[in-house]
Amino acid sequence: MSDEFFFDPRGVKRDPPYVPAGQYIVVIDKAMRKESENANGIKIYFKIISGPYLDKVFGDYFNINHSNPEAQRIGRQNFAYFLDCIDMGDKPLKYDSDIENKIIKIEVDVIPHYKNNNDFQNKVRRYFPLNQVDLNLIKDLPKKDNNKTEYNDMPF
Repeated sequence: MSDEFFFDPRGVKRDPPYVPAGQYIVVIDKAMRKESENANGIKIYFKIISGPYLDKVFGDYFNINHSNPEAQRIGRQNFAYFLDCIDMGDKPLKYDSDIENKIIKIEVDVIPHYKNNNDFQNKVRRYFPLNQVDLNLIKDLPKKDNNKTEYNDMPF
């Protein structure tokens, strides 16, 4: 085999880096604390577990402590609602990993990318607890191994 490398990207079909606006059933694939100068919070990575966008990953961020009291109030309120939807709203959260592998239904929108208005990204708009139809759908899904996706610092 030669050391020569050739690749022509012109013939490769590219999926957009986002999914269409809509509702998706996802697994919480990774949760991790994130700290900055003004705030700390939790980043949640979701992975779609059914349908044509299977295994697409995107995420959300919740401010838990913030130098701006209003940002902190909104972040905590949204995170508490999120925990209610995964049936953990009445339990203190000690470890990020306590919420991993939970399944939830979310509604996403497509918005301009935060760095490039000519590109787009997903934004989680709402969280829903699973209903009986959702539970029936996921019980028939094939079991997958528990390998986690490796995440770079995703923009959200």
